[in-house]
Amino acid sequence: KSNVQSIFLDWGIKCNGIYHANKLFGKHHELIKIIKERNIERTRERIIYIGDEVRDIHACTKAGIRILPVTWGLNNKKAFLNAGIKPEEIIDYPEQIIEKIEKLNYDN
Repeated sequence: KSNVQSIFLDWGIKCNGIYHANKLFGKHHELIKIIKERNIERTRERIIYIGDEVRDIHACTKAGIRILPVTWGLNNKKAFLNAGIKPEEIIDYPEQIIEKIEKLNYDN
């Protein structure tokens, strides 16, 4: 969590919440729990998860939220491509996050 906050601060990115789950599997249950706790089910289409693992993709799919995979974490670009993520959906540099979020919000 502190690493993500530090990167966001360095790049001037504002975020409504950063959560960390210690569970290796069942991450989608944690996502659903957070969505319910924050009472944001109605705005689920506006939730964007920034993840660095292929299993984040699966968790977000199960939780019904969007994901932006980043390549500077656990998994690399090749792993995301092998998981079916389109190249244009993968973020290679932190400065791309805002651009991608704006595009996602514009497309909806």
